[in-house]
Amino acid sequence: GPTSICMNSNQVYSVAAVSGATSYTWVVTGDLTASASTNNVINITAANTAGSGTIKVLASNACGSSLYSATLSVTVSNTPAPTASFTVSASNICLTSPTVSFTNTSIANGGATLSSYNWDFGDGSLQVTTADASRTYTASGTYDVVMSVTSSNQCTSSVSNRIIVDPISVAGTASVANAIICENTSTILTLSGYTGTIQWQSSLDGSTWNNITEIG
Repeated sequence: GPTSICMNSNQVYSVAAVSGATSYTWVVTGDLTASASTNNVINITAANTAGSGTIKVLASNACGSSLYSATLSVTVSNTPAPTASFTVSASNICLTSPTVSFTNTSIANGGATLSSYNWDFGDGSLQVTTADASRTYTASGTYDVVMSVTSSNQCTSSVSNRIIVDPISVAGTASVANAIICENTSTILTLSGYTGTIQWQSSLDGSTWNNITEIG
């Protein structure tokens, strides 16, 4: 993220994802405040006054934590920045319906006007410069969408929102160890080649189904 920002600005800071990390701990000081985040991306807001602050982060998993990153020093100027914000049509979607709409709700401050926009959808696609935007994702995964907005006083703010795209479920193939069994005995059912979560069910008449517990 930037090292010089306007007062009251929103900014997105991130570190490259660390292999094996399950959470991240951010330390933000001075005239900067942070949204709650255990991801490798965080939204920062500058105070409504000139000043400065610092940012650092470490990664953790079940085995422990890394050392903290190098400390990033950030200077806050006395020029008012726009407040960047947007809404999303859905933050968790499936590849069967992979389009997300993004609606800009940013506002200018200090008598300035909004002059330009930039959308980064987090998937390597071309960035978009309209006020509102939409993106159709072509692969499952986790994507951090960043919108940046610039006002007529040349101050820029940015904000991020995480989009999760789930893969299309595949039913897979079920097999049974013994298709014919005696009363009060059991057999083993196996499902292979599936994606997504599963729920086994049983029926005596083919119309009424009850959930059964998966073993192992």
